[in-house]
Amino acid sequence: PFYKILPDPYFLQFVVLVTGALAVVTFFRLASVLLSRRNAFLAAAIFALNPDFLINNRLLLVEPLFLCLVFSGLILLFKRKSLFFVALFTVLAYLTRVEGLLLFPIIAFYLWLDRGLKSVFRFSFFSLLCLSPYFYLNFKINGSPLANVGNYHFITLDFMHSMYYGYGEKVLTPLTF
Repeated sequence: PFYKILPDPYFLQFVVLVTGALAVVTFFRLASVLLSRRNAFLAAAIFALNPDFLINNRLLLVEPLFLCLVFSGLILLFKRKSLFFVALFTVLAYLTRVEGLLLFPIIAFYLWLDRGLKSVFRFSFFSLLCLSPYFYLNFKINGSPLANVGNYHFITLDFMHSMYYGYGEKVLTPLTF
């Protein structure tokens, strides 16, 4: 979507670098919830200098945004903030990368141990509420809220096309694969 705002690969790299910097800041905030401030700063420095993270910030990938969303959701979870916002960040992380689907059972298990079964149901309700527009649009486009027609995520013209426009025209779901 950012390519349509300004069709320049350097602008897209700038957007990825900004989300990478935000991911480092949110990682520091998450670590400071769990560790002392000094150890949190050391952990954030190690995270920021991780070669994989630096490479992902150089390429036009969504990993920094995904990490930023995951860390933000976990900060809200550990600070015992509203479960709606925890669910919102979890859903956004899931919609950014399919691996975000693993967050739902992990957060539900943590909530069950920490706050009880009622919190798990509230988190599940808010997650489904936040996912409902995605399911509706997927149903409207593909005829099913959970599945797509074909494997459009494998069709690309070339690397540059896939980098700007994604790997398909359809909305993807984890059940596509």
